[in-house]
Parts: sequence; structure tokens; C-alpha cells
Amino acid sequence: MNITKEGDEQSKGKLIMMQSTVEAIHKTNPNMLKELEKGPKFDVEGDEETGFYYSWEFGNDDTPTRKLLDGREVVELEEPMSLSVITKCPEKWILQDVETGQIFQGSLDKEIGKQWKEIAIINDKPKK
Repeated sequence: MNITKEGDEQSKGKLIMMQSTVEAIHKTNPNMLKELEKGPKFDVEGDEETGFYYSWEFGNDDTPTRKLLDGREVVELEEPMSLSVITKCPEKWILQDVETGQIFQGSLDKEIGKQWKEIAIINDKPKK
């Protein structure tokens, strides 16, 4: 599925859903599509060559955001959420914080808070 919500160059602070995603939702959960249609006003953009997509304005000026190293702003949630990696080989995984530039590698340690070890920091300032 192709959904973007980052407020990046392409989405310009909008939620964007590609036509293929809308079709997949319609096949798997038509009620979800009906709920989206009842929600905030959306625009249909694009063309046959580039593909059609639906876009919604998201958030408002009060929505907290964070600025990433590449200059994009992303939404900051009120409460933290957990992101998990389930693997038999944790040391092959790399995690990068694109706000701070920290890069972590998975470790064999099973204790929460020690499963990722910092291996580098790349802190390039965004180009203006």
C-alpha cells in the first residue's frame, strides 16, 4: 500500500493514498472505504499517466512536529509507540534516527533498552 503522511515534498502536509491502495482497501474492507468517504473532504489528483491519488489535509497548526535532518517535518505523537523487529539474526539489522543522525545495530542482548547499540552518528545539517 502506498500511503504517505510525512509532510514531505510530495505530500505537502497531506495524507496521500494511491489509487491502488484505495482499490486494495475496497477489496479487503469496503466498510473502511465508506468511513473514509464520510470523513474530511478529500481531493482526487493525478492523471492516467502518473496515476490517480487521493489527498487529505492532515493535522492542524497545533499538531506537534519534529524536523528531520533532511529538512522534512513529521508528526510527533502524544504517546510513544513500540516498533518491533522479529528476527533470528538481530545483528544484521540497522536502525537510524533521522532526527538526530544516530545509527544503531541490533544486538544479542534481550534486555529492553539494550537491544540496540549505537554504532555511529551522522549529523548532516539540512541544506537550504
